[in-house]
Amino acid sequence: MRTLLMLLLITVSSAYGGESASDPVIEFSSKGYTVSFQITSDLSDSLILASLFEFQHIIRYGSKTSLKMTHLHPRDTVDRIRYDYDYTITRMSMIMNRVLNQKEKRVQFALEQFSSESRMLPHVVSVGGGYTLSTEKGLCTVNYRQITQFQKPISKLFLLVVKHETKLFIKEYLAYLKKLRTERPTVT
Repeated sequence: MRTLLMLLLITVSSAYGGESASDPVIEFSSKGYTVSFQITSDLSDSLILASLFEFQHIIRYGSKTSLKMTHLHPRDTVDRIRYDYDYTITRMSMIMNRVLNQKEKRVQFALEQFSSESRMLPHVVSVGGGYTLSTEKGLCTVNYRQITQFQKPISKLFLLVVKHETKLFIKEYLAYLKKLRTERPTVT
């Protein structure tokens, strides 16, 4: 049944220029959640991989989702980014380690550090996941999966926020891919 639902979500995806995306699928547990979605584009896999790893790209489409991003440790295939969120009810910060594997067309990430001023949001214990690319018939598919675990149980209401933020990210990233299409940048 779950496979059928995923196939239906992928098939009935929303088009955006040469790109499309499935609706995010969020699986809930008492102390965490898993979010996954797919994005398909006819842009080259090397350009898409660069857009998912290189800070110069991320800052251009991720700045609306996150209040502030700081590049802490740039290297060719290993990176650290600090994300600072400033919401009405809380402020939080996290440092994520990111690893690029060009051969396997994958960007993996994992939480290094988390801090929050909120007593409403349980402390984040772990965040991990990544983007995996595959190419077929001239189309590049990005498979995204993130697993987040908390110290204490979370409410299902919190998942509405997660779904909203995920949809916002997808919308911003699709718009960025459309912009890349018109800019025709060189891949670094």
